[in-house]
Amino acid sequence: MSWLQGLMMILRVLVVVTCLSAAIASPISGRWRPLAFTALHTSLSPYAVPLRCKASPRAIAWNGGSIHGGLLHLTSLSSAADVGNSFVDALPALLQPSAVFTASNAFVLPFWALMVIAPGAQVTEKLMRSVTPFIVLGLLYLWLAVISSTFPEAVEGLGQGAGQLPVLTKAFSLEPVVATGWVHFLAEDLFVGRWVYLDGRKNDVPIRHSCLLSLLFGPLGVVSHLVTRDIVRRLREAKDGATGEPAVEDVLLKGSR
Repeated sequence: MSWLQGLMMILRVLVVVTCLSAAIASPISGRWRPLAFTALHTSLSPYAVPLRCKASPRAIAWNGGSIHGGLLHLTSLSSAADVGNSFVDALPALLQPSAVFTASNAFVLPFWALMVIAPGAQVTEKLMRSVTPFIVLGLLYLWLAVISSTFPEAVEGLGQGAGQLPVLTKAFSLEPVVATGWVHFLAEDLFVGRWVYLDGRKNDVPIRHSCLLSLLFGPLGVVSHLVTRDIVRRLREAKDGATGEPAVEDVLLKGSR
């Protein structure tokens, strides 16, 4: 079993635990939550095995399964997309991909605002030297990846990597996959912005414009910072090599601290 198959197996186990918890323990309006046990069979394939568990006969009938000898036999869904949809529909509102997407956006904005508006503030430097934001984003990303793994199209598309653009495009047509990719972008962009900020503070280089570009256009922020740093370095070398020259770099640095 390759490392990718092993990772997907771990994610699927997490899906199974969540599905069983929601289906067995959460009645709604006197009825069992209609989270299809059938989804588990499809999402676990080709590693699926009969699951031994206790469940309401009504819940089993609702979801098209049957119990024989204490074993829950699961039937396939008519549409593979129903696997992920059934899982997502059973989640609490705060754990839905759309809610995680919104929360992730709100989470990163204060860090960007501080780097652009108050780069010299002590609180800004303290926050940007911390790794906590990336741990939080990493956990949000992991949760969205678990949700995405319940969609066969996502597993197929992401499993094949960037080798086949049409397959990857199909995978990103799913809302949970888009949310997963977006949190990926948020984390990577913030990491880049953090590097620009810390490097700029270390070398006493203007950083507001580069941090803003990192927020909006990612890699362009890095290019902007490298160019700015080189210009400032050359101006400082020119100043050191001549007497009576105006401190041009002081004009660039004014208001950036």
